[in-house]
This record gives sequence, structure tokens and C-alpha cells, in this order.
Amino acid sequence: MLPLGDSLVAAGAAAFSGYALKAAMKCAPNCQESLAPELAVLSGAVAVMAAISAYHGFTETAHCREARTSWCGLHDCAAADSRR
Repeated sequence: MLPLGDSLVAAGAAAFSGYALKAAMKCAPNCQESLAPELAVLSGAVAVMAAISAYHGFTETAHCREARTSWCGLHDCAAADSRR
């Protein structure tokens, strides 16, 4: 569930970063009173970090599935699943 949450955070931060970047471009020469450039950079960094975390989470989840599949290939997992 965490990789999916990270993906949603990354998508939201990327959308917000795009919106802030658009606002920063409008105030281009005089942005002293606008936080748009800082928000664009900060939300872009959040988007990148959340995307990296989501990628790592999805790859780790895949490794867990591979390990369970290989374990079930050697053992009878149907009996263990029926007890749950």
C-alpha cells in the first residue's frame, strides 16, 4: 500500500510543482513578493523523492512476491493458505 501512496504523493506534488512553475513564469522579472519559484522547487523535490520511494517500494514488493512464488514452488502453500 505504501508504494501506491508514494505514487499519489508524487503525482500531486508534480501537479502542484507545474502550477507553481507556471505562476513563477508569470512574475518572471519581479518575484520578490511571490513564493511561486520556491514552491515550484520544493514541490519538485518532493515529487522526485516520492517517486524514488515509490519505485523502491514497488521493486521490494516484487521481490517479496518472487520469494513467495519460489517458496510455494518447493512447498505446499495451498495448505498454509487454507489455514489463514
